[in-house]
Amino acid sequence: MNYTPPNYTEARAILRGLDLSGSKAAAYASLGGSRTVRRYTSASEDTFTPMPYAVLYTLAHRAGGYTPAPETWREDLAALLASGAAH
Repeated sequence: MNYTPPNYTEARAILRGLDLSGSKAAAYASLGGSRTVRRYTSASEDTFTPMPYAVLYTLAHRAGGYTPAPETWREDLAALLASGAAH
């Protein structure tokens, strides 16, 4: 699998585009709390954690009805969010 995780600005845009708060995203992906989501969106190199593909997939699928491919998720999700179909 050729997956490059979102950086913190992309992670923030994904959550915003899917209309997800940190706690809602954590619940959708069964992360146990919003602290993990905050690590995906942290601008600090000390606390940033890359978002695993399983989390990206789950959020996109559950919140947007979209099934992202590991290799093309950026282009596909950008088109979905731009179209407004994610809500």
